[in-house]
Amino acid sequence: MYRSLSLALAAALLTPLSQAMAEVHVDAHCEINSAYDLSIEPERLIFARTGSEIVFAQGRLYLDGNAVVLSRADSERVAAFEREVRALIPEVRKIATDAVDIAFVALQRVVETFASEANRAGFIAELDGMRSEIRTAVAQAQSSRALDESALQSRIEGFVSRIAPRIAGEFAAQAVSAALSGDESAANAIEERANRLEKEIEASVEAPARALESRVNALCPRVEELDRLENQLELRLPNGDPLNLLEVQRKV
Repeated sequence: MYRSLSLALAAALLTPLSQAMAEVHVDAHCEINSAYDLSIEPERLIFARTGSEIVFAQGRLYLDGNAVVLSRADSERVAAFEREVRALIPEVRKIATDAVDIAFVALQRVVETFASEANRAGFIAELDGMRSEIRTAVAQAQSSRALDESALQSRIEGFVSRIAPRIAGEFAAQAVSAALSGDESAANAIEERANRLEKEIEASVEAPARALESRVNALCPRVEELDRLENQLELRLPNGDPLNLLEVQRKV
């Protein structure tokens, strides 16, 4: 019984959360790569990497602080590129926010399943506080780094690592109490809750995760248009290379 309950505890607190994170991970139809970090300012878009900074500013372009003389066609392309990037940012933020919400749905199911009645409200309040903190960070993000999927997931996983041992303690206390009391039905009920949690979490996040994936994939043509605009630019870097701010590839 103890071994069985211990295995159920491990599965309840690790497997469902891993499954939820996997569901939230979006399998996009396009892959975007860039050697630059993007920062968004009211009047400028700044693409920066070590030793290089490229700034888009309302149809003008600056390389390492120096204004570039653009042809009329390139000026139009630069302005169109900047407009489309700015139009995409709110949608990217909304997708990131919704991904965070889906992950926290899974966390809340774990808390509701295993936290004691006395402490459940406190755990839920912690979840709500952390979710609000991450949502605020996403809303205020002004760089591609701040909106990076791995960065957001790392923050969530950090929170999970803090709260999981406490929830495990609550669950273990309930399991041990049921076992020591000899109440077989109570012990079986606890184990059953652990065993069905993974399926419940998967069911609760699968549909919104798939909807999120569709929204991400709907952005692919727009990102591809950015790549096309950039590739059409006549200007070259001092070494003769094109800007190459991003590369977009369709997945097979």
